[in-house]
Amino acid sequence: MRLHFAEIYGMAYGQRIFDVRINGTPVLLSFDLLHPNNAGAQFKAHVREFSFQPNANNQIIVQIVPLQSPVDGLFRGILNGLQVIPQ
Repeated sequence: MRLHFAEIYGMAYGQRIFDVRINGTPVLLSFDLLHPNNAGAQFKAHVREFSFQPNANNQIIVQIVPLQSPVDGLFRGILNGLQVIPQ
């Protein structure tokens, strides 16, 4: 599975921090897309790849969990695309 991220809304470094879980397992903790180890810049694509098996119901559940309160009603997590690659 590939998760695609890009900051396209003008958030700054430290303003959009979130966790990502797949089938309940944390795969990214305190993830900040604009951190230099990630995309590091606005409008720059960033892809992370993970291997997971479907759960007992044949599902793969991706959760984006914001670690900050919403500002102006904006949800703080972001996921721009998801690719499922059969193995």
